[in-house]
Amino acid sequence: MEKPTLNYVQNGDYLIPEIDYPEQPKERPGRYGTMRGMYLKSMRRAVYLQMKLDGTLHQHLLDVDQRADAMMEEIVNRLAQTDPPPDKGSDQMGWVQHMNALKVQAEETVIAEVVHGK
Repeated sequence: MEKPTLNYVQNGDYLIPEIDYPEQPKERPGRYGTMRGMYLKSMRRAVYLQMKLDGTLHQHLLDVDQRADAMMEEIVNRLAQTDPPPDKGSDQMGWVQHMNALKVQAEETVIAEVVHGK
């Protein structure tokens, strides 16, 4: 991704900075990328601003989102193997409850490791 360019325009006796940001890609980060952006903005302000100025923030958020989605799927599958859900055909509500519980467990790990980077 390109870095923003900084030019100065003469306005009387003053030089006024004129920042030209490159066009952002149309793809938007998903849930975990957005959470990472909010975390950086509120808890790691210097990193957030540096990445924004370097033009690397958007791609970083897309990468985090992709990694988090893959990690969620992997953890849920692993948990489902160690603690199998009830038969979906005979106990649909039990299956949904069980899978939601596995998803919550996996999400705690993903948020701690990928979103907050701990």
